[in-house]
Amino acid sequence: MRNRRSFTLFLTIMIICLLGPSAVLAQSCSPPELIAPEDWFYIAIDDPFTIEWSEVPYADYYVLQWFTGDLENPDMVKDFVVESNTFPTSLQGTYDCADPLHWRVKTHCASGDSDWSEIRHMLTVPPTCAPPILAAPADWFCIHIDDFFTMSWEPVDCALYYVMEWSSDCFATSENTSVHVVEGNEFYTSLQGSYPCEAPLCWRVKAICVDGESEWSEVWHIYTACQIPIVLAPEDWFFVPIDEFFTFEWEPVGCGATYLLQWSTDDFIDPANITEYELDEPVFTTSLQGIYTGDAPLYWRFKTICECQDSEWSPVRHIVTTCATVELLAPEDCFYIPRNEFFDISWMTVDGAVYYEMHWSPDNFETPENIRVFELEEATFYTSLQGYYTAASPLCWRVRAVSADGPGAWSETRHFITLRESLPPLLLSPDDLLEIYSFDTPIAFAWEAAVCGEEYVFQFAEGDFDDPVQFAEYSSSTPNLTGSVADLLGEAVLTRWRVCTVFDGVWGDWSEVRRIQVRLDPPTDAEETPSALALSVGPSYPNPFNPRTRIPFVLPQDGVVGLDIYDVAGRRVRTLLHGQWMGAGTHERIWDGRLDGGEAAASGIYFARLHADGYAVNTRLTLLK
Repeated sequence: MRNRRSFTLFLTIMIICLLGPSAVLAQSCSPPELIAPEDWFYIAIDDPFTIEWSEVPYADYYVLQWFTGDLENPDMVKDFVVESNTFPTSLQGTYDCADPLHWRVKTHCASGDSDWSEIRHMLTVPPTCAPPILAAPADWFCIHIDDFFTMSWEPVDCALYYVMEWSSDCFATSENTSVHVVEGNEFYTSLQGSYPCEAPLCWRVKAICVDGESEWSEVWHIYTACQIPIVLAPEDWFFVPIDEFFTFEWEPVGCGATYLLQWSTDDFIDPANITEYELDEPVFTTSLQGIYTGDAPLYWRFKTICECQDSEWSPVRHIVTTCATVELLAPEDCFYIPRNEFFDISWMTVDGAVYYEMHWSPDNFETPENIRVFELEEATFYTSLQGYYTAASPLCWRVRAVSADGPGAWSETRHFITLRESLPPLLLSPDDLLEIYSFDTPIAFAWEAAVCGEEYVFQFAEGDFDDPVQFAEYSSSTPNLTGSVADLLGEAVLTRWRVCTVFDGVWGDWSEVRRIQVRLDPPTDAEETPSALALSVGPSYPNPFNPRTRIPFVLPQDGVVGLDIYDVAGRRVRTLLHGQWMGAGTHERIWDGRLDGGEAAASGIYFARLHADGYAVNTRLTLLK
């Protein structure tokens, strides 16, 4: 036995010497034992994890292999050479999410490879199926209908395929929507035969994944030709004075479009009569002054200019113009002239005017039978008032131009004065024998504004106005005055007051005399309070007016105030103040002659109604055009 063991040791030493150490070490190249992850491990496809196995002595490196499906199919197998016994990784971009992933490891030694380890499995949880991100063509892409182009989007992880839709009414109805199933993330197509070109083509994409479908992508648009602009304003056969500004407006068109506006006096027959404007925005404000004579309707139309193809022209619309408003030159307003003296009336000439029409009136054109009409070929008129005018009130006059298409707007109204002595003012408030209960009660005095008054003289007296003892006099540039008896006259129990107009340094006739009674005993509940009696509005100035007038009003105490404009039918047409808190004293609002909707009010009589503290007062307004 001893000799046999010695022989075996001797034989082993001889083999090592003859064949080298590798022959013996190769016997220890064994497959590794798998450590992590455990079999049938669940992992999200984009989460990192680590594969680990036991170390094998004398291993040069390891081969990690994973595969799906058949090992005989090289497209299903992926090998990794790993120098250590760990492999940090994720399945992002390397795994198609369709089947379980199988994996195993073997050792590579100096003498060769070991057998494969056991096979383990991973089940993946795919990421949420995200909506595709559209790439091309760009939104509002413009293309000829028979040209081919490529629609593309960013690929979605684990997407099995994609559904692409396009629609001519932005998916409002199914019959106008076309559906395409696409395996990749590109779709090469043209719109020939599948799109009516009448509106933008909307398109979108969604992904179909292992675990369901994504939301739709954002919607992009394709134009095959520019749209015809949808005109918003002005309406067809729009009527506008030649010197007034107005606005063309139409709905904007996508595709980075610009717009071409044309107008013509002969329905676009002669190119020499066409005026063009290229515009970046869907709005254009202009007037026809200096570029149109007004002797025929003006024709106008739009079209859209796109990179690939212009639109058709919009339907032709028409503008009917009138002559410009006459600008008066001489004489100035409130011109004083004796009846038998001659003088010149003149105004600026107006393009397109066939003649001029002048009106005179002693009652601000309110009564047709009192209007004197003159038709004049020139922009001047040499005349006198002898035989035409006998009244003591100012004579109103105005002019308008008349073209072949009709009359233009009236000029401003001016006045002739034949007597410097003005008529007595018409008192408005307070009423005669106003009763107040304190010398300090504020009172609002108001009277109708004189047409040609430069200022007003306001007098107070306790007795006779010729008695200088209890007498006070004030000047005012407006037809109103606010104060208390104590401020204006002192502690007079009965105060008389009156007003006259001053024109050209001459005092006119005095108004009627009204009285204010101071009662020192307190009022009963049944009696009117001074706040109601002292509330006043107007008169407005100028009145008549065009286009705006100032409406003064007085509040005897703080409170919530409303101020509205009514027409003669009693309809409220404009609100100037609505439930606004205002302090006591004199205030003013301007009415610009427009209704609540923004349109210009028609000529006629209107009433301003002020209401505060449960009381209301009115003043009359006259709008002339």
